[in-house]
Amino acid sequence: MVEGLGTVSTPIIPGSFDTFYYLKLEGMSVGSKRIDFVDASTSNELKGNIIIDSGTTLTILLENFYTKLEAEVEAHINLERVNSTDQILSLCYKSPPNNAIEVPIITAHFAGADIVLNSLNTFVSVSDDAMCFAFAPVASGSIFGNLAQMNQLVGYDFLRKTVSFKSTGCWFKLIWDNPFNFSYFLSLFCWFKLNVFYVLMAWCRSR
Repeated sequence: MVEGLGTVSTPIIPGSFDTFYYLKLEGMSVGSKRIDFVDASTSNELKGNIIIDSGTTLTILLENFYTKLEAEVEAHINLERVNSTDQILSLCYKSPPNNAIEVPIITAHFAGADIVLNSLNTFVSVSDDAMCFAFAPVASGSIFGNLAQMNQLVGYDFLRKTVSFKSTGCWFKLIWDNPFNFSYFLSLFCWFKLNVFYVLMAWCRSR
């Protein structure tokens, strides 16, 4: 169970499919600018509007919301834009020295829980000289992916029907160094802890 100082929890809410775990996303903030998440489920407190999934890499958001989020992120970054060969990721920049990109803090506002996302959670290197915003638009079916969950202990309490988050404090600015750098393996270790925990919880649930 994830608990202690800094732990925040949000309800698991039924969604469109019984095979996924749904949460209620209320909005996201880029710096101090909040963007409310509005969809058909917003007025229905009994229905979740975003899947939490450690098997999906990117965070995928409804097109209208994503467009507003991307525009706000772009307004905070003063780097050269580049085109990515990846047709999914649209907001990409030329990598600065040592990949030390300065990006705004993004906060995901779930019902009862605010999750702070830093550059490790929001940008991903796609080549030696380019990095992209690790979010993508979709016509329907939002997903909170595993990059956004990195460096968080994520606990599923199926009795209370909640998901809890707690920052592990294992991220470093050096994470954007050369992929063969030791810091890269530290990030993988954090990601591995998250996914092992998720698998164990799923196994316990099936018992």
